[in-house]
Amino acid sequence: MSYDSMLLYERISLTLGRSPSISLGELSRKSHVSPRTVQNTVMAVTGKKLRDLRNEFLLAGFRNALLSEPAATIKVSVGRRPS
Repeated sequence: MSYDSMLLYERISLTLGRSPSISLGELSRKSHVSPRTVQNTVMAVTGKKLRDLRNEFLLAGFRNALLSEPAATIKVSVGRRPS
């Protein structure tokens, strides 16, 4: 199947912007392409791995949340490690 890599990248970016912690499988289903095509498209357009792009979207979301409410409390949950 033929696709426009820039249009596909836009769809991937929009999806990551709404849900940056989305899995590769779910991202590929929403984009109607294989997981490998998602990875290859991100690499071809940005020169980055999907994992790195996803982390950028996560950090941007945290940054925006902190800037919009600088006095907000940040809770960190530390789980127990298995014995």
